[in-house]
Amino acid sequence: MNASISIVDLTGKVVKTSSMNGLTTAVNTSGLNNGIYYVTITDGTSIATEKVVIKK
Repeated sequence: MNASISIVDLTGKVVKTSSMNGLTTAVNTSGLNNGIYYVTITDGTSIATEKVVIKK
């Protein structure tokens, strides 16, 4: 599965992007501040978005 991952903050700014070439992928979020983000995965035919909370 080839897909793209984008992480967007609450202001709508894309703060991180990555590509996904298998069923699981780890995304390094160490550079992100605490807060609420939306992670969107797009594979060309479908889109999935989930809310995540980063707390360090």
